[in-house]
Formats: sequence, structure tokens, C-alpha cells
Amino acid sequence: EQGYAALSEKAMRALLPRLEQGERYATARQAVYGDRHAAGPGKALLPPALEVFPSLRNPVVLRSLTQLRKVVNALIRRYGTPERVHVELARDMKRSREQRTRIAASQRERRKRREEVAEKIRNELGFDRVRSADIEKVLLAEECRWHCPYTGRSISMKALLGKNPQFDIEHIVPFSRCLDNSFVNKTLCYHEENRNRKRNKTPYEAYGKDEQQWNEILQRVRSFAGDRRTVHEKLRRFQLKGKDLEKFVEDFQAHQLQDTRYASRLAADYLGVLFGGRVDEDRQLRVQVRTGQLTGHVRRALGLNRLLNDRNSNIKSRDDHRHHAIDALVIALADQAMVQRLARAAEAAPSERRSLFADLEEPWPDFGTEVAERVAAIVVSHAVRRKVSGPLHKETLYSRPIQRRLKGGKVEEVRRVRRELSTLKASEVERIADPVVRRRVKERLRELGGGDPARLFGDSKNLPWLEARDGRRIPIRKVRIDVGDKPVEIARHRRRRHVVPGNNHHMEVWEETRGGKTVWRWEVVTMLEAYRRVRAGEPVVRRDRGPGTRFLFSLGQGDCLRLTSPERGSELFVVKNISPRQIEIGFLFDARPATVIRRIRDRITISSTGRLQRCRAQKVQVAPNGDVVTAHD
Repeated sequence: EQGYAALSEKAMRALLPRLEQGERYATARQAVYGDRHAAGPGKALLPPALEVFPSLRNPVVLRSLTQLRKVVNALIRRYGTPERVHVELARDMKRSREQRTRIAASQRERRKRREEVAEKIRNELGFDRVRSADIEKVLLAEECRWHCPYTGRSISMKALLGKNPQFDIEHIVPFSRCLDNSFVNKTLCYHEENRNRKRNKTPYEAYGKDEQQWNEILQRVRSFAGDRRTVHEKLRRFQLKGKDLEKFVEDFQAHQLQDTRYASRLAADYLGVLFGGRVDEDRQLRVQVRTGQLTGHVRRALGLNRLLNDRNSNIKSRDDHRHHAIDALVIALADQAMVQRLARAAEAAPSERRSLFADLEEPWPDFGTEVAERVAAIVVSHAVRRKVSGPLHKETLYSRPIQRRLKGGKVEEVRRVRRELSTLKASEVERIADPVVRRRVKERLRELGGGDPARLFGDSKNLPWLEARDGRRIPIRKVRIDVGDKPVEIARHRRRRHVVPGNNHHMEVWEETRGGKTVWRWEVVTMLEAYRRVRAGEPVVRRDRGPGTRFLFSLGQGDCLRLTSPERGSELFVVKNISPRQIEIGFLFDARPATVIRRIRDRITISSTGRLQRCRAQKVQVAPNGDVVTAHD
């Protein structure tokens, strides 16, 4: 029978004579190659992951193993080396031989196709070095038959990969929402269309209101070349909206199964370092693996899903970070005895006409009450990201300062930005800079019966126009509008441009004593300013605020605060967001996305330094083992 084996031809030749004599495979392998599971000396603490896995290159897996090391070593320092470790292993369903054959053939075909594309790029453009992104662009261009699916523009190799490329690789469902960077979530888009209209929207959100253009886009996607299953999936993603879109985003964890499976397998090997291997010198299995399906059964059977579920439902809730602690408890309980108890309960269920695990006994008396009390007392540790990286400013480019004379002789300084009419708000019409264009836009809105400019001008048939001398109608697609934003100037000479700083890096909090009164102050440091400080060799956090001041602490996303009030006592919070006007915080256990919290208006904000001072705010650090210490950094 044909199939696959994880053995080289050399290994097969060494093992085959023993197998032909009737030896078991494991015995033959040990005789030829020795016992690869033989235990060595265990270590008191986990060493850095790269010392154990020097060839590890997956940054996601490395980060998870590094975090695992922090937690395990903290627990060992407090409680000593564990007797046994259970690890939940995420796995795919086992593939059949036929499926593996198809996958192997598909992988070979993809490698061959990528090599052909690389050679084509070298021949047509003379590239010495072809990047993976270049190959992907050409593959996407071939898929969409060398036409932009959004605009219908023709794509050439030079326009795709030349010195001034005109087409972007674009995520169908925005990467910021689903974090899906796979080929099936990518296509090409004309660069101006991508940056001005499609932007961080789904195709339906950007084009669904213009029926004619929307139908043209879908028709182009239907005619994509390549594997029909991939084309069908891309067409489905183009049309995602409403609840289907929400479900797609929520199901992203399923797309990360590959990383999870790899990470959990390595985690088991990594933890084995404590014992000299998963099996110790006494041949005791010290690191045991449990499947997610098994732990799910145990969690439901013991009613643990209800602990963090407001609706008292026995469906697992992921809105509370403490669900990870419950999972850890379940994994610890899921030993062979528990498996046998589950099997017996499930076997008896049909004949007794009851639910699958209805008569499963609790592991010990008052189990549910004790677990509820312990879970309520958990202090959740959050990762703090203070790296100076990410976008330094927003993408919009502003004009130089322009003096505009107002009624009464007053002068106002404004900036101008270009705006697509399909994104124009009603309040922005009067701020169109060119009076001729402004008048024509207003006339066209009146002709269309008034309403939302973005909706009306989203249909290209409704666009206003200017008449050229030869009588041609030139459609107005973009306008310059006056804005009151306060951009900063970056770079010099030809690269000089005016931009609004992007994300905020951190907030600095200090106290001042003036006239015998102590008051608190804060200042937000943008990512752009933090980067400038790094370039200039200055401390990223400025602690010296001059005479009569005392630095208290800095705050960034993920930092923890202790707030104290007469009504609620002392409570711990995590910083969700910072701005010059307010600090947005949440309970340590709250795992809901910030977008959900804002939508249901469940935010907790501190809008003044006075309130921060009245609550006797303290910055604290929560160690991986739950220890809380005051911080002043």
C-alpha cells in the first residue's frame, strides 16, 4: 500500500532488515539510532526558548514560549518544581492518505509556479533579486487577469513592480479586523483607490451603495482565474456584510490553528526540559498532553462555563480573561481517571435518557464554590508594549499653513486636504476651498434632491462636473477642503510634508507644588515624538519637569493602575487607550475588544488630572504569577 513515512531513504535501508525479521518498528529504531526519548538531567528553571530550539524562527511561537517561561519560572520559584505538567494540544483532524497526497502535490505545484514567476520578473524587469512580495503581486495579477478588480484599470508588469508601482496588495477583509494575511484574503487595488476610497473597509462597505459599480466589481471577481474554490472564497469575502462579517471576524481563532498546534507541541517539549525530557529517568511521563476536545467535555460536564457567563449558560464565554485560568484547572483535572469517568458517564447516558455527562461527580466536595471563589480573586497580568514602533503619523498629507480672511477683517490660519467626494460629509461642503468647485458641488446636490454627499456621490453617475472650453464635461472626483487640524512638519527639502501625529506612545504624569498647593499634570507623548527622542539619544520618558515638580509615573497601553475611592475601595484597572483629553481604562479581567466596549458605551474614562489625583492613582505591575507591586517608571 502506497503512502508517506517521515523517514529518509537512508533510514529505511537501515531499518528494513530488522523489520523483515519481525522486529517492532520502535525496537528496530532504538537498536539503530538509540533512545531519542532517553532522559537527561533536568533543569531547575526553564532556560530561554532559543537555547532549547536554536532553529526556531516563528516569532508568534517564540513570543508564546517566552511568556510561558515567565509564568512557569515564577511558579517554580514560589512552589517548587511540579510533579507533573498537563498541556492542551490543539490539533487538526487527522488527514487521510488521499488528502495528504493532494496537499503534497499542491505544495509542489505552488513551489514550481513561484519559481516560474520569479524567472519571469527577472527576464521582464531585469531584477537581480526578486522578493516574495513581488512574486505574490504577480500571482494576484494573474488571478485577476491583469485588471484591478475595484476600478477595472489594466495592470502592466511595470505598473505593478516598477520604480513607481501603481497597484497595492490589498486585504479584502481589512487585516486590522481579521489579521488574516493569507493569499485568499488578498487581491490588488489601484493605489489611489486603495488609499482614498477602499482604505480600511470591506468591499461592500466601500462600494455597496453604488449598485452599478458594485455589480461591475463582483463580475470582475467572478471572472478571476485559478482554483475555483479560491475564487469562490474570495467572492464570498467581497460580499461579507452584517452578521456574516461579524462571524467571519469572530472565527479568526480557527485560522490560527496551525500556529497554535506548532506552539503547543513545542511547549510540551520545552516543559520537558525541567525533567530531562517528557519522560524522566524513572520512565515516568512527566509532561502529558490533552486535546482541546477532551478539556471542552470536562469543562461542560463540571458546569464551569457558567462561572463567567452572565446568562448562566453552560457555553464558554471568552469575554473574561479568567476563562484561561478555568481552562488551566480543567487541563490539570483531565487525567486518565477523569477520561474513564467521562467515558462511563457518556456510555450510560442513552439508556438512562439523560444528558451526556449528567451524573459526573465533582472532583472534591464544594468544588464549584471553591473554584468560583478562587476565580473571583484572580489578578490578571497584561503584557505591556512600550516598543517605539508603528506608524509615526496618519497617512493624510496637509498643505502648508494658509491665511484665510474672515468677515470683519479677522485672519484664520487653515490647512487643506484632498477629499474624495464619495467620502465627503455634509458639514464639509461649505469648506471646499475653490469657490467655483464649491458652487458646482452645491448645485449638483440640489439637482439630486439633497441628502448625504457621500451616498449620492458614491454613484459615479451623480458626480458634478466642470465644462472645458471644448465643451467636454470633466467630472469632479476630489476636492480640497479647509480644515482646522494642527499638523506638524516632518523631513526637509523635497521630502518635507505636513502630517498629523498618529498613535500615542505614552503619557507622563507628574505633580507640581505652586503656592503651597500640590496639583497633578499630564502630557501625552506621540509615537512621532518618542521616535524623535530615540533618534536624539534622549530618554523616551521625560522625568525631569523642573523645580517644584516630582515625576509620578508614565502610562501606556497595557499598564495597570490602582485607583482608590471611599465608595468602592481599592481596585485595579488596565489602560486601554490614552489621549490628551482622557485615559480609557478597563477591569483587568475584561477581554472584550475596545470596539465592542465603545459601541455599547461601557467605557470607563478619567477625563482630568484632578480625578486621577482624587483617586490616589498608583501605577502597579502585575507579575505573571499575580503578585502586584507599585511602579514609578
